[in-house]
Amino acid sequence: MEAQTLSADFREKTGKQYAKELRREGKVPAVLYGKSGNFPLALNPKELGHILSCETKLNTIIKLKYSGDKSGEVHVKAVEIQKNPIKRNVLHVDFKEVELDKPLIAKVPLIIEGVSVGVKLEGGKLSQRKTFLTIECLPMNSPANFTLDITHLHAGDSLKVSDIEEKNFKFLEDKNSEIIVISMPKAVEEEEEEIEMI
Repeated sequence: MEAQTLSADFREKTGKQYAKELRREGKVPAVLYGKSGNFPLALNPKELGHILSCETKLNTIIKLKYSGDKSGEVHVKAVEIQKNPIKRNVLHVDFKEVELDKPLIAKVPLIIEGVSVGVKLEGGKLSQRKTFLTIECLPMNSPANFTLDITHLHAGDSLKVSDIEEKNFKFLEDKNSEIIVISMPKAVEEEEEEIEMI
């Protein structure tokens, strides 16, 4: 992962009224929660939008450069993003400073690719038990996502956390947890139950 650069202006004023004024000026209010204190900032919405559209989403490491009465440069993650529920434009962002040599916890989304042979040809039904996996890693080692090819899965098969190789990160999940399950066709399940009863 490569850090994305974002410029910001330090702002002296705080409060809801000033935040509204910033938005009218076309800026996005934000707060940096850092080791040396908390700093209110103003952001360029286009720059911010470009970063938030990155493949790594909220796991993106940002090199935040802020100027004004106070200036500095820190690495951060966006920890909370408030959006207008209708227009979906960003209203406010909270950033947390991160240290590149210290591990952090990240939630990595799952992307499912393909149609399993168990669903396509064997009448099975797909059930996705997880939409993301929680990991611990150094900030720059967080994967954008976990892409899982399920085309080879037959009815009765499943994919577990343990089926994904750990690379520069550690899962904070039960390794036996199921991610994808292709259930058996109902008729087959009933037939198996009858055999067990006999």
